[in-house]
Amino acid sequence: MKPIHRGGFLEHYDLDIDKMLEIIKDRAASKVLIQIPEGFKRHAYELVDRLSPRTGSGVEIHIDASPGFGSCLLDLSVVGDYDLVIHIGHEQYPYWLPPKNVVFIDLQSRTRLSSDVTESLFTELRSLHARRLAIYATAQHKDLVNNLIELARAGGFEVLNKGQRVIFGCWFSDLDAIKNSVDAVMVIAGGKFHALGVGLRLGGGKEVVAVDPYMNAYKLLKEHVIKVLKTRLGKVVSSLDASSWLLIAGSAGQYRPGLIREISRLITSSGGKYYVATAPYLTRDLLTNLDSDYIDSIVVTSCPRLAIEDLHDYIKPVLTPGEAFMSLRRRLDPYVFPW
Repeated sequence: MKPIHRGGFLEHYDLDIDKMLEIIKDRAASKVLIQIPEGFKRHAYELVDRLSPRTGSGVEIHIDASPGFGSCLLDLSVVGDYDLVIHIGHEQYPYWLPPKNVVFIDLQSRTRLSSDVTESLFTELRSLHARRLAIYATAQHKDLVNNLIELARAGGFEVLNKGQRVIFGCWFSDLDAIKNSVDAVMVIAGGKFHALGVGLRLGGGKEVVAVDPYMNAYKLLKEHVIKVLKTRLGKVVSSLDASSWLLIAGSAGQYRPGLIREISRLITSSGGKYYVATAPYLTRDLLTNLDSDYIDSIVVTSCPRLAIEDLHDYIKPVLTPGEAFMSLRRRLDPYVFPW
């Protein structure tokens, strides 16, 4: 992989500009849209300046200013206006096939953990008698996950996950197949968003370690996961008597008609009623404007993390699809995340 730049923000990332140029040429694309994750958008000009001189005067390159939280969230009305859409920094969402003009390009971080941090991490795992591990990462840290797997095995740990090691906020590779065999799960990503998702999928039963290469630090999250689970269970309980539901539908990779059909069936079979509203990008202000006394409980069927992070303190219970199934089926155990 050839880095495009040795200055600016791309000094810390590997991005194959030659591959991007080859795709533009092969597709004979004259109108190109660059999609780049949140937190990187301000650096998109740097990328355009590197591409444009090598594409010729007949190629126009635009920057997508829409939210870029994942490969599931594409504005199809915008994507359809371009010959080619280059989506950088995320892998293709496993639950959805995007339009054929969308291609995915890796953005690999060169950031590494110090030897002191990795030594401390493995020492703490040994103190917890956590010898059997699963190690996952976000797409930007695929190289680092391979490095940590090598270090773990050299340190006497058994790493059980194989093949696909990249996770999303609501998709966790082969975790379900091995979760009963591991002692702990490591998640390499900036912050704790993805590690919390893993912890919720595990139901708080295993230690989850959030490994942040940008901060050169790690944090054990089991206690935090259990605290969040208690909050989420409270939301489920508070929705048990709901008779009128609002179902939020997303778009593109976040449109899940099967979930809407099943949740609405459970609502009507219990004597309740429901309304469906579509929001390509749901915010608190949008929900507040949409809400009314007609609604007792809300289910976000687009991104399950919106209910947990962005809307966790909303005045009414805002549930993930899995939590809605718990409430409507009157089954409070086990915790179901995300679907």
